[in-house]
Parts: sequence; structure tokens; C-alpha cells
Amino acid sequence: MKIKTLALLAILVILLAPAYVPMSAQPPPSRRKMPAWKAYLDPEFLSLDPDLSVRAILAVGKDFDYSLLAPYARVARGTPPIGNIKLIRTIIKPKDANKIA
Repeated sequence: MKIKTLALLAILVILLAPAYVPMSAQPPPSRRKMPAWKAYLDPEFLSLDPDLSVRAILAVGKDFDYSLLAPYARVARGTPPIGNIKLIRTIIKPKDANKIA
């Protein structure tokens, strides 16, 4: 009887383990609810890590009007086009982010 119970418990643990996500792996609640482009233009987000903000804009895809970023972005040779801009690294400053948003 004990062996069956232990086996059943082991199977449940194995099946439920992938569903468990530690809280540290989840983004903060304020970022989870915000659309990607809003998070990208949020001055607090921009001040964290410029490379992270570039990755965020790459994840937005066609939903974002990239022409808004034209005055604030560097164009790089050899990078694949994203919308109508080739972005490799943004130079958006927090004060400029408020103008775009």
C-alpha cells in the first residue's frame, strides 16, 4: 500500500513540476500588464538596461509604429529591417520617451 501511495505521489510531483514557476522568474506586475511598446517607452524601463529595451521593441513586431523611433535610433548596416527602420541599438533618453508616448 505504501509503495502505491509513494508511486502516485511521485507521478503527481513529476506532472505538476513544470507548471510551477518561481516568482523570481516572472516579470514584476507593473510590466506584466503593460503593452510591450508602453513598457519600452517607460522611462523607468529605459533606465534599467538599453539592450533590454532594444529586445523589447524587437518583440513588438508589426503592432508598433517604428517611424516614431526614427529620430532616436541609429541605423546599422547589415541588420535586418524591422518595419521601415533598421534598429541595432536605440539612443532614446528618458526625457525623449515621454515625447513619444
